[in-house]
Amino acid sequence: MSDFASAPKKNIALRIAIVATLVAGFAAVLIFRNAIDVQGIVAWARNQSWWATALEFLFVHMLAGLVFVPRLIMGLAAGILFGPIWGSVLSLIGGTLSSFTGFVLVRFVNADSVRLREAPAIGKWLERAETQGWRLVFIVRLIPVLPHSLVNYVFGLSRVSTRGYLLGSALGMVPTSVVYANLGASGRSIAENSSNVSTYALMAAWGLGLIFVAWLLPKAVQKFFPQDKAD
Repeated sequence: MSDFASAPKKNIALRIAIVATLVAGFAAVLIFRNAIDVQGIVAWARNQSWWATALEFLFVHMLAGLVFVPRLIMGLAAGILFGPIWGSVLSLIGGTLSSFTGFVLVRFVNADSVRLREAPAIGKWLERAETQGWRLVFIVRLIPVLPHSLVNYVFGLSRVSTRGYLLGSALGMVPTSVVYANLGASGRSIAENSSNVSTYALMAAWGLGLIFVAWLLPKAVQKFFPQDKAD
């Protein structure tokens, strides 16, 4: 897959429209962030075919990744709607789609107008990203506390290859996708059967798994990727 080319300057109206749409979407998320009805969503999903729900979930996940909806929320939703296995798969696919979309959009909108490589605080970090390619993307994606949308946009402003970005993103989101989906599935089991002690224990175990992914795993992986390796 070749790199996504920068947009020509004549597309400025389209670029402004994209930015305005993303800002409006982010504002809508802030305004209606407390209006989510989990039980209503589950009931809605049960009235549709599995494939229809899955495709709609992927589409919503892709849009959510553009307007700073935490990937944790989408991962939990995947586990609630589809269970631990398919929830993990769909969470990973949705996260990869939203990563690619955000990455491509920021390159189209920016058209090499904003050059973060010249910024003192960010320039060295971007140079490292461009040198290590997918390896640094992989490590960054292992850290769940970093905002998913922000990571997409910052890497879009770098010169990391599209192929390297997709590879690093997909591999790096595997652990969190599994943990989020299993937490969501466990939470749904608790809601449906509050007396099941083993489900509480399982949810606690996956919670510890999230701590491992957030703190220990990135530190361990960094040892296997020397900083002077290129993509």
